[in-house]
Amino acid sequence: MKENVALKVASIFTTPRTRLQGYFRMMERETLDIYQCDPTVTLRVTSVNASGDEVIFAFADQSPHEESCVLLVQFGRCTDGVSGVRVNFSPRRVIDLQFYSSAILSVLLEDVSSSTALLLQMTVATCGLKNLKGVGPLTVSAPSANQDDVPVAKDIKMPAAALGVSGSRRVGAILADNRRKVKLFEMEADEEDDEDVSGVLMTDTSLPKDVDMPKETTSAD
Repeated sequence: MKENVALKVASIFTTPRTRLQGYFRMMERETLDIYQCDPTVTLRVTSVNASGDEVIFAFADQSPHEESCVLLVQFGRCTDGVSGVRVNFSPRRVIDLQFYSSAILSVLLEDVSSSTALLLQMTVATCGLKNLKGVGPLTVSAPSANQDDVPVAKDIKMPAAALGVSGSRRVGAILADNRRKVKLFEMEADEEDDEDVSGVLMTDTSLPKDVDMPKETTSAD
């Protein structure tokens, strides 16, 4: 009887494996300085992508100026390897971002001059993270909303506050800045183009063709 009580009491203080991650935290700001971040910027983990033997943390700099950026940091699960890349979208400001899938990142941008939003779908390979051997900055130009030859950008035509996407359900949702309107999107993929773009690095407004294109289907007030 006493042994059973002792075991039950001991089990109360046993930390479940599922809670272990709560005792760890991301790198300190001083460590992130190797990615040449603005020391006045407060970064927060916006989205986490875990697949295979790697984990990617996406940090969003949501400063109220047009120099905001996205910082992707990749860790190997079984190695000590770490790489990172800073992606600038100037003159647009980063509102929110999420991983649409293990290979695709959805970024919600704000046009500072008009306060309207732009939804951008881009592959992790496009950011240059897969090809990066060390650490350092990488500037990526965001496409203009009026470019018909860029099939991965969608002009939202309203001020936006937050983004939600699901690759498994192939849907996306954008919350308006006034918190009273939601735009829903059906994310359609081009099944005819299965080209491997893992080695493509975007340095201008041209983007890979295998990224899902958002198509607006419903608007709710």
